[in-house]
Amino acid sequence: TPLYSILQHILRESPMSKVVLLYSAKTYSELAFKKDIEKMARAFPANVRVLFATTKEKGVEENLVDTDKVNMIPDGKCGGKMGRFDESHLASSMRWLKCTNDNVEVLVCGPPGMPESVKLQCESLGISPECVRYEKWW
Repeated sequence: TPLYSILQHILRESPMSKVVLLYSAKTYSELAFKKDIEKMARAFPANVRVLFATTKEKGVEENLVDTDKVNMIPDGKCGGKMGRFDESHLASSMRWLKCTNDNVEVLVCGPPGMPESVKLQCESLGISPECVRYEKWW
């Protein structure tokens, strides 16, 4: 996933930046770089929050905090949930980041339809469409 490389770059070049990664797949085994991302969350406990979601696998892995609110994930841990992400996850991310609608960047990578859906969710939260970036790779 390109977002893993972007996360590495941000933390290397601007280690005081705060980043939230909302990462979803059908099952935990399909989450590319999952262990490496968990290590990053431990290495930058005050700066990184990660919430993994699965759409076909029930339950949450033992090492993850069972939550669907980014702002409830403790330092150095990653959260896990079942189901798709929605507007509430973006809102809890913004609360943890302590950002406003004009000082946030949203980077999206996903299958057809997902980037457009996330963009609409961001707009309903008052985030400018210019702050939402994605590539269509299909």
